[in-house]
Amino acid sequence: MIFWEENMKKRIIIAILAAVTLIAAAVVPATAATPFRDVKEGEWYAEPVRYVYENGLMKGMSAVTFEPESAMSRAMLVTVLYRAEGSPAPKGAAPFGDLREDWYSDSVAWAYESKVVNGTSASTFSPDDPITREQIAAIFFRYAGFTGRDTTAAADISAFPDAGKVADYARASVAWAVADGLVTGTKEGGRTYLDPQGDATRAQVATILMRYLESEEELTLEEKIDLMLENYRCVTHGDINFMMNYTGASIKEENFAAVLKSIAGLDDRCTVAFEGFEEDVKEAYQGLGDGQYCGVDGLETTFEDPETGESVTVDLDISVRKVLPSGDAGFPNGALGICPEDRNTEFVEAERKLNAPRILEERKHYAYGGEFTEAGIEAFFREMTGLSDAETYPFFITGADLGAIANGEPFYPCFVDKFAPDGRADLIWVRAVLDPTLESVIEDKLEKIACPIHNHVYFMFGTSSTFTLESLNAVLGETFGCEAEVVKGFDRIKEDYGPAGSGDGLGGNVDVRFTRGEETYTARFFLSVIKQVYLAYTGALDTGALSICWDDVSDEFSDAVDVIEYYEDEPITLTADQLNVGYIESFLREKTGLLDDGVYEFYSNGIYDNKIYVCFKYADPETGGIYAAGAAIDLIVVP
Repeated sequence: MIFWEENMKKRIIIAILAAVTLIAAAVVPATAATPFRDVKEGEWYAEPVRYVYENGLMKGMSAVTFEPESAMSRAMLVTVLYRAEGSPAPKGAAPFGDLREDWYSDSVAWAYESKVVNGTSASTFSPDDPITREQIAAIFFRYAGFTGRDTTAAADISAFPDAGKVADYARASVAWAVADGLVTGTKEGGRTYLDPQGDATRAQVATILMRYLESEEELTLEEKIDLMLENYRCVTHGDINFMMNYTGASIKEENFAAVLKSIAGLDDRCTVAFEGFEEDVKEAYQGLGDGQYCGVDGLETTFEDPETGESVTVDLDISVRKVLPSGDAGFPNGALGICPEDRNTEFVEAERKLNAPRILEERKHYAYGGEFTEAGIEAFFREMTGLSDAETYPFFITGADLGAIANGEPFYPCFVDKFAPDGRADLIWVRAVLDPTLESVIEDKLEKIACPIHNHVYFMFGTSSTFTLESLNAVLGETFGCEAEVVKGFDRIKEDYGPAGSGDGLGGNVDVRFTRGEETYTARFFLSVIKQVYLAYTGALDTGALSICWDDVSDEFSDAVDVIEYYEDEPITLTADQLNVGYIESFLREKTGLLDDGVYEFYSNGIYDNKIYVCFKYADPETGGIYAAGAAIDLIVVP
């Protein structure tokens, strides 16, 4: 998408809103003194005022004052147009009951019957109301149609932040004015607005009328190029700014030519050629880093119109900014850029915020707690930068898909300033990596490991000596992947742990403070601890580990637990040849059905005095939490 207006078409039909929207930017030097004391030579409106006065189109508010900054009324405007048409006699009176002054009654009647104006209602004209910019557009649009001029052009005025404020009746009129380069917007706070309800002054209307009457002839190629340079050269540096993509794929003569033709209002038949483009522009661009500018002075550029035979050669000073490859969402073929000093201040501040996070391996790392969807990522960056207006600042992602982004791959979040001053293009971006916030990491982990039935988080420890605050903190840290400290709730659980039997569960609410770098997050959850002394006795686990609820244990293992506990009370009878750990493991696997040693691990500390401690342990495939069952089994040896 390229956000600039195609101003100056084949015929500059009417400079209808140029004064309203450009105001002081369109400086017209005074060429002669006027009889008005309040119109000084050198003021931008001095020449238009002289023109309308000498041609009998507008009079002063007194013999010596014009009141250039006073609002233009609706009656005044139609009277000016009436005079421009030679003040023809109207066919009848206008149907408005609020026309109380003779000086404008014929003007309004003529304008109404010529379909140049409508009333503000079926019975009122509101002659003394100030004329607004959108009303001027509507009246001159109808006047142009009345005089037989082309009014078919229409622009997409959604490129202005306040386009929604244009009244329905005036939208076609304003769109026509924008399409023909007559409206480029009023600047305010680094943004460009239509200001459709803004009042027009007498000086502005004088300028409009002068340009309207003097713009019937098509501009020459040289005049179009002069206007382009006047309108689009940076006021500070005198150069024309371009934006071209990161890979350099858009550094082509035809792309630069397309931008220049567009802003100069040239037809497709016209050509643009550069002398030394490869050596000067391409070579300078290749050495740029992301977002950097290069400047080329005196690039010989020739514009030609084969139909008229006109040719104009100028030396252009240009600046080129290197931006990332952005596809159709950005500027794939380049765009008219903007001088850094002319950038929207809100957009510049957003760029500063976007670049604030820490850098690691040339990437910006952002703590992210949202969903890995386009909407979630966009909402995150809009909140960070303050660029909440999606219409003004479109957002897009490039460089990686959502799956890769979720896996920590770098990507480019990008904002476009759709309403950069004078329709120029601006873009901000970073090479970003989304790191889940500590809060999201902890909460996601809790959701995954908590028992869906009881909403408890289970851990399994061995003997009382292995269940300490330090060991619990270590296990929590290992489980959640960061430092962890139980700050509340441990003492009561520890008190109950001592007298509990092997296989018993106990627990309570705990507050755990998690720390990762400078981030901290405290979570409260119900911690259940299963005491399984045979983990320690057999060396299956030194301290503790994440566990699972008994209700989540597989049927195969829960059945095996009953068998293992059975041999807690019933000795195993075996021969002397069978008195070894290997035989006993095989015996128990057969009895319990836990035959897969890759799933069900077997532990034993050996045989002492015809007694063996055994433990079976397995890990839940979804959470990684363990469950274990063990027994102290007596052995009876027979001949």
